[in-house]
Amino acid sequence: MFKNKLEKIKSLVMASRRNVIISGFLVVVFIGLVLFLIFGGNGNGEIVSADKKDLVETVKISGRVEADIVSDMGFAVTGIVRAVNVKEGDNVFAGQSLASLDLGTLYAQLRSARADVAIKRAELANTQIDLSAVKKKQDTLVESAYRTLLSSGLEAEPSSSTYTQTPPVVSGTYLGPEGRYKVIINRKSAGSVNDLELRTFDLESTPTVEISKTTATKLGTRGLYVSFSDDLTDYHDTIWYINLPNPKSTVYADNRNAYEEAVRERTSAIQTAESNLREGLNGDSIAKAQLERAEAEVSKIDAEIGERVISAPFAGVVTAVNIDPGESASANASAISIMSAGELGVKVDLPEIDSIKVNIGDTATVTIDALDSELSLPARVVSVNRSETIVDGVPVYEARLAFDTKTEQIASGMTADVVITTGRKDNVLAVPARAVRYRTDGVPYVVTIGRGGKETEKEVALGLRSTDGYIEIKAGLLGGEQVAIAK
Repeated sequence: MFKNKLEKIKSLVMASRRNVIISGFLVVVFIGLVLFLIFGGNGNGEIVSADKKDLVETVKISGRVEADIVSDMGFAVTGIVRAVNVKEGDNVFAGQSLASLDLGTLYAQLRSARADVAIKRAELANTQIDLSAVKKKQDTLVESAYRTLLSSGLEAEPSSSTYTQTPPVVSGTYLGPEGRYKVIINRKSAGSVNDLELRTFDLESTPTVEISKTTATKLGTRGLYVSFSDDLTDYHDTIWYINLPNPKSTVYADNRNAYEEAVRERTSAIQTAESNLREGLNGDSIAKAQLERAEAEVSKIDAEIGERVISAPFAGVVTAVNIDPGESASANASAISIMSAGELGVKVDLPEIDSIKVNIGDTATVTIDALDSELSLPARVVSVNRSETIVDGVPVYEARLAFDTKTEQIASGMTADVVITTGRKDNVLAVPARAVRYRTDGVPYVVTIGRGGKETEKEVALGLRSTDGYIEIKAGLLGGEQVAIAK
């Protein structure tokens, strides 16, 4: 009996051990399945969805509060000074134009770019493309090219090489199918000498038609006419052939190529329209990308104009004018200096990598170390010195910010933490920057994952890169597409 009990206990222990092993195995399988689902389960690595996001690019830097804001301003580019609007000692208001370089054709380019934006906005307003209208237009173009092919360079060929008559002249626009007319010309009646008539066969059989002695005579019912150079009596009892189109014509090759090109253009236009319609339904149309490109061109020209104009970043007094009209001004050289009327501001030294992002007018938030850490004060960049200053052997670029509102608690010399917003895009298609890859020629692309894990490379147009590691996709990708993170 004791032995039997011992065997039962041993069996229970072994069963418990098996259950523990099986349970552990199931846990491992479950964890593996979860990882399998999270990372795509197809060997593609981490997969993310292309979705709409608000992107913000910022520069974070520490600075110091100063009692007076001093701004030494220069042009961002080299050029000939066109106008200097102030002199030393003048009081100026914020935004006042102080000096400018010759602008050349920039204003004309700006007008053209703005007109292009207006066109693209109108196109975007009609994102739901009327596909039938596109097809109708393209069908008309193809039909026109086809009619030109069939109707140009037509010649009447004699049925016999013994004919000495000048071939009849064929004119008009043919509206039928390709083929060949057989034209038989005879006297109208046995007793008539000068009255001739013709009949057509093959392409279409028509009743006899009396040939006019003064005007072109209708040939068949599809838009063609025929006229005769010699005496009509010479054409009695003759047969002529007219091929449509006429491959022997000198214009045949050009017209055939034009027609085939029109067919290709029709196919391409309809495919583009269908693609635009699909992308429009997904809220990310080509029209939108084209509008953004046009708006970017306006911004680019505006920036180029801005580089050639010095404006007062704040109200103050002009302390120095170092340029005269007609002379050449070097890029980043101090041209005009102004000092604020006792307003507090923040001075920061930007590292080289951040200096290219920061521009006058950028908004910022400032946190003063000595005050409540949750108190963020709005400010704006009023000056960026593009000439470097060496600090501890490292080049830095001085920028100054003005507070939007006065705060009595702030004092000169206080340390400040500054966050400058250098770019912002709301509700744009974006993916993690890690998902973007680059070809050897620098062209960016992403790898999308389709059904069954199929990988497809798609070239993309990039936009703003946010501080949190996302990058805007301006074209080449649709919302909701699955994208593999580069390994």
